[in-house]
Amino acid sequence: LMERYVADLDRSLKVAGLDHPWAIMKSNGGVMLSAAAAAFPVQTIMSGPAGGMIAAEHVSRQCGTSDLLTLDMGGTSADVGILVGGQQRHTTEYEIEWGLPAAVPIIDIQSIGAGGGSIARFDSAGALRVGPESAGAEPGPICYGRGERPTVTDAHLVLGRLPSQGLLDGGFPLDEVRARLYMERARGQLASVEEFAAGILAVGAPAGEKALPGILVVVRRDPPGF
Repeated sequence: LMERYVADLDRSLKVAGLDHPWAIMKSNGGVMLSAAAAAFPVQTIMSGPAGGMIAAEHVSRQCGTSDLLTLDMGGTSADVGILVGGQQRHTTEYEIEWGLPAAVPIIDIQSIGAGGGSIARFDSAGALRVGPESAGAEPGPICYGRGERPTVTDAHLVLGRLPSQGLLDGGFPLDEVRARLYMERARGQLASVEEFAAGILAVGAPAGEKALPGILVVVRRDPPGF
C-alpha cells in the first residue's frame, strides 16, 4: 500500500513539474526520503500526529509556555500529547489496534478511537456506542453529503456547535437537513434527534478525558501544575 501511495504521489508531483527528491515525516518527528518510507512504512505509523506535536512545540514557543497538553482530533481518532519543559517525550513502545506491538521510535502520543467521523450505533443490548468504527473520508459524515450513518460531526452540527453556513468560511457546505433526516431514522427509542446527538457527544467525550490523565501519570505531573 505504501509503495503504491509513494509511486502515485511521485508521478503526480512530476506531472506538476516538481521533479525533485521529497520526504515524508516519520513518527519520531524527523523525515525520511520517499523511497525509504515505501520500504519501511512502519516508521510513518504515527507521522500525522507527530506533525501535530511539532506544530504544538512551535505554538508553545510563540505563547511563551513550556508545559503543554495537546489534543489533535481527526476523523478516526483523537491524539493526546504533552510537552514538558518545552521538550517532546519519545518512546519505542506503541500498540496498533488489536494490541499489535510496533517497536519503532515515536513521539509519545496516546491515541483514542473517538474522532469526528466516529460512527454512533446501538449495540445488541440497546446501549449507545460511539466508535471505534469511522466513516472515514469516504463516505464521511452524513452532513458531508455522502454518508448515511450518524457521526460525532453530525451530532455537533445538529446541536449548533458547527456553523450552519459550513466550514472554511462557507467554502465547505454542511447539510444539516440531511443529517437530521438520517439521524431521525437511527435514533432508536430516544425522544428526538437532539437527544440522540447529545447522547453521541456524551458517550464519545469520556474517551478523551480518560486519555489525558493517563499521559500525565506517565510523566508524574498534576493537571493543576500546568
